[in-house]
Amino acid sequence: MGQQDISYKEFFSDPQNVADLLRGFVDKDFINELDYSTLERANADFIRKESGERHDDMIWRLRWKERWLYVYLILEFQSSVDYTMPVRIMSYTAELWLSLLNNKNTEYHKTRKIPPVLPIVLYNGIEDWDAARDVGEMLQDKSISNVSVDYYLIDELHPTPGAKDAISRGILNCVTALIEVERTKDKANLEEVLHELAKKLDTKEKLKSFETFLRFMRRFLATKFHKTIPEDFNNMQEVITMTRDFAAIERADERILERKRTIKHMISEGLNAEQIARYGGYDIKEVLACFDNK
Repeated sequence: MGQQDISYKEFFSDPQNVADLLRGFVDKDFINELDYSTLERANADFIRKESGERHDDMIWRLRWKERWLYVYLILEFQSSVDYTMPVRIMSYTAELWLSLLNNKNTEYHKTRKIPPVLPIVLYNGIEDWDAARDVGEMLQDKSISNVSVDYYLIDELHPTPGAKDAISRGILNCVTALIEVERTKDKANLEEVLHELAKKLDTKEKLKSFETFLRFMRRFLATKFHKTIPEDFNNMQEVITMTRDFAAIERADERILERKRTIKHMISEGLNAEQIARYGGYDIKEVLACFDNK
């Protein structure tokens, strides 16, 4: 499991973040009718994936009127779209229902009824998500049989115009901060985004509610810059400083690589070390190192 997977799983293990995701990004009429004070992790050890991983830590439930609504949160961290997602959703949902029906301690075992399930796919890949949203769309022939099991897609990087988006409404919480950071594709602009966020978190009380975001940023920066960060951040200034330092190191590394590419090109043109050092203004040791590694 990668750093990004772990950080997202930790982040959405917090019920407040799950609630903010639902309220801020799911455009369903019943969202405002949910009792978020009842939000709790569902016990779902039975859920299986082809790879053997489990999704029990991403299944939540909360009260909707007189019943439970199960929220199945699926996190997708890949640049390519998963076109099998509708079938996966159907499989995961069926496993959940079967478990509840077979559990003698549940009301569903007695009534033979199943609860509503809201599968949510949270996707942050580079490509636009164009997979089917309902397994019925994948059927070759609907005249023989028809099935409908759909899911709700939250595409972090490619929000649909007019879609429910708490960021566009100026709502500030850990979820909107996370998604805004994810949408900052250019590393050069990341520090600016973090500075703006720090201005809004101008009190200890506001900052305290962003603890899960600070923990997320530790692994986010480690993944983005391919570095190791030994400890969690305590405040936004530490996040900004680390971002600036990593960006500076990356720029310096890029300059070194560019110098090496230039020197090796001059070597390929037949120039000797002294000529390259003199014409290019390079240190002779740097030039000789490129001769050794050509």
